[in-house]
Order: sequence, then C-alpha cells, then structure tokens
Amino acid sequence: MITPDEIHDKAKRLYPKYVAAWIHGESTFFPCSIAANKQVSADYTSASAEIQQLRRASKEVVGSGYSIRWE
Repeated sequence: MITPDEIHDKAKRLYPKYVAAWIHGESTFFPCSIAANKQVSADYTSASAEIQQLRRASKEVVGSGYSIRWE
C-alpha cells in the first residue's frame, strides 16, 4: 500500500507542473489525484496497520495535507 512518504514524494514531483499551470493562469490544477496503485498486504494485521498509517497522516486527522477517497 502507498505510504504517507510516497504520497509526499509524488506531490513534490507535481510541484513544477503546478507552478507552470499557475504561470499560465490555469485554475483547474487542483484537486489533483495521486494514484496509489499498490496492493494491500494479504495479512489482515499488516493491512490494518497500513490503512491506519495513511489515515493518521491524512487531512481529516491532521487538518492539512492529503484527503483519502475510500473505495
């Protein structure tokens, strides 16, 4: 599963694209989706820990940062 650090790294790579969009007056850059194309651990205990790690670092808990769309 994707980790908060991996989300941070992907967001940092998006920054130059955001600046370019801002310079060109584009206002539709955000919200921006970051794919998390990774499998959840098969072991329930590990999967639960990974999910909780994501939730603890999310905007709904911290107040800023990334939002999670649960499916």
